[in-house]
Formats: sequence, C-alpha cells, structure tokens
Amino acid sequence: MAKKLFTLPGDTSLERRQEDAVNDIINGDGSYENYIESLSETKKKRIEQSVSRRRHGMHTVAPIQCMGPSKCPFFSQCPIPERDENGRPIEGEETDYPLYRPCVFEMTFLQQKTVDYLLHLKVDPSNPVEMAIVNELAILDLYKQRGLLVLSNGDRDGDGRDFLKVDINEMQGEHGMLMQRSTQLHPVVALLNSNESRRAKILEQLMETRKARADQAYRMGDTQISSALRNEIEAIRKALQERTEKKEVLTLEEPKKAKLKIE
Repeated sequence: MAKKLFTLPGDTSLERRQEDAVNDIINGDGSYENYIESLSETKKKRIEQSVSRRRHGMHTVAPIQCMGPSKCPFFSQCPIPERDENGRPIEGEETDYPLYRPCVFEMTFLQQKTVDYLLHLKVDPSNPVEMAIVNELAILDLYKQRGLLVLSNGDRDGDGRDFLKVDINEMQGEHGMLMQRSTQLHPVVALLNSNESRRAKILEQLMETRKARADQAYRMGDTQISSALRNEIEAIRKALQERTEKKEVLTLEEPKKAKLKIE
C-alpha cells in the first residue's frame, strides 16, 4: 500500500498528529541518527547537556566568545585578571581564560537575567512560548549591557564615549583632495533605544496572552486559575511600568558636516 503523503486536519486526533510530527522531526534523517549513535558516550552526554541548557534558556551563542586578553574589546571590565595598584588589569596566562568558550562575565549575566525574569514573571519552564519570551528579554538585557560597555570604553575607533561617532572621508575637490568630517549619533545609542521598544512590546504581548487565558478560564468556571493568571498579569504590568519609567531616550542634534581642504 502506498504511504499516505499527508493527513487532513480531521483525520486523527490532535495528540496523534502531534506524535506523528515529533517522530518525523526526530527520525527524519536516518543518516544523522546513525552519526549520533556512532559517537562516544561522553560526546553524547555533552550534546544532551548542551541541548538541555538551551531548552531552558542557558544560551551559549548570545555571549561573545572569549578570545583572550589581547583580543577582547572589553578586557578592562573582565573579572578574571588581577589588578595592579592603579587598577589596571594584569593579563596573566592564557590558561586563566575560557578561550573559545562563552565570556564568563556575559554568560553569568545572561544566566542571572534568565532566572530573574523566570521568577518575577512567574513563568512555567515547561511552556516553550513563555520560555522563549524569557530568553529574549534576558538577551536584550545582555545586548544593553554590551552596548553600555561600548559607550563607556569607546569602540575600536575610540568613538562613543560622548555618544557620537566621527567619520572622515576623502573626496576629490576642484583644487585638490578634500577631507569630509561628519559627526553623528553613535549607532549603539539607536540600538539601545530599539531594544527598549522591543522589550516593551514583548511584555505587552505576554500580558495580552495571559489575559486571554484568564478570561477563558473564568468563562469555563475555573476561578482559581483565572485569579492566578491575573496575579501574573499584574506582575507583568509592573515590570512594564518600571521599564517605562526608567527608559531614557538619548537624542542629540546631529552636528553639521565640515569640509577641510588638504593643501
């Protein structure tokens, strides 16, 4: 008998269709399954642990990768090295650092933010939708922290500490080469403002989702679940209010461009 290529929505129960989908996802590529089976038990365990961490938001891709003290753009803020009498970090040995692994500072920061949102917003870890929201909120906080470090230390060109970025371009003029110097708001400032807007939208979506669940539970007569969800909604509303009150939009008037003639 020929294999059925698709199933109409009404053919089977939701549970059966979900079971079939999960089996297709897990066993879709036999060659890949054979590769996994060929690995040592140590490697299999490492893969399982990595997947488990990511499932609960312990991402290893969002934090920057440690490249050692000589290449790290944020080495002055690294918690690993010792400090001299003037507060300058002492590089030490490369073995002191988690080379080619997630940055210790950012990884710890991300983990703590994930836990904070998980508890404060009363999220069920088994709910993949709400866990995805928690992860995104934590990553937004991580990017904000990284952006503030750029504005504090300056970028690779030394710009950003005054919220401005200077670009210098050469162009051919009527009497020789001209240097065009333009000053504008640093891109990191725009990124920070964009992240805050994104965070507010995420919290609003979470609040609306839980409000709909609470209304449905109330209509079904389950007042206990409805009351619990409304308490969760209040927690989200407070978090959104706190973010709104703390939000400071940086707006600076872009200076005029100046042209300098090179004799």
